[in-house]
Amino acid sequence: GVLDAFRKIATVVKNLV
Repeated sequence: GVLDAFRKIATVVKNLV
């Protein structure tokens, strides 16, 4: 769902930082 996509994006952003 949308929350899952947002969570996935948040994880990617964390990995980039």
